[in-house]
Amino acid sequence: FFRFVSADPLCGVTKSSSSSTMGELVLNFNDAILYQADIDILRDLTAWLNDACIHFYFTYLQTKVPRTKVLFMDPSVITFLMHQCDDEDLQEFSQSFQVPSKYLIIPINDGHGSSNSWKRPGSGSHWSLLVVGLAATGGTKHDYWYLDSVRGSGNAQAAREVAQRITEVIEGDANSADITIQSVPSTPQQRNGHDCGLHCLAFASVFCTVPESLKEIEDDVSASPDGTTMRKLVLEAVERAIQERDGVEAGE
Repeated sequence: FFRFVSADPLCGVTKSSSSSTMGELVLNFNDAILYQADIDILRDLTAWLNDACIHFYFTYLQTKVPRTKVLFMDPSVITFLMHQCDDEDLQEFSQSFQVPSKYLIIPINDGHGSSNSWKRPGSGSHWSLLVVGLAATGGTKHDYWYLDSVRGSGNAQAAREVAQRITEVIEGDANSADITIQSVPSTPQQRNGHDCGLHCLAFASVFCTVPESLKEIEDDVSASPDGTTMRKLVLEAVERAIQERDGVEAGE
């Protein structure tokens, strides 16, 4: 469903005196919240994407593929699992977690690693992507693929730790994870210091087609959009969501 607060969100919202620093609420898309500050980030050609932008587009991608096959995970959930989740929380989360049949798509932030003390949501300075290919029914070995638009960024260690934690969730056993992560060699590399989040979204979008092999993943990733194109695609997704929401509200 969609909720909306503003007459014309993408054409600028005047912040009221009672608004927070995030500005006015622009869009609630299936519980992915975007404020005016998030829209400003998307429109700024040199801005890093925050958790809200990543979560919105992951939620948008989720509408294109059944979550029973592919699950796009909220970055705030990863932060919770890595920095706020004790053993009891992990057990409860594992019991309620609905594991998809094919892939888990996980945004990785350098703030997710255990070497980084968690201070606040949205902290960190680089995005990459971890994909878990779930073992077939009755199997025990999962595949782990890592896609990073900056080779040697340091996110690989955070990805390994997240992979360990996610496998504990899947298996329900803190000692069950035997993990080997494979970097995808065809991963395009960014040409500036600010497009990592956009590349993360571009890589994630490949899995809407539910690729059947690593070769197919490599081919699709190598042809994924660049940062400039991806920023336009995300803004277009926001605009479509608003138009659809407006159409629903007009018919009520």
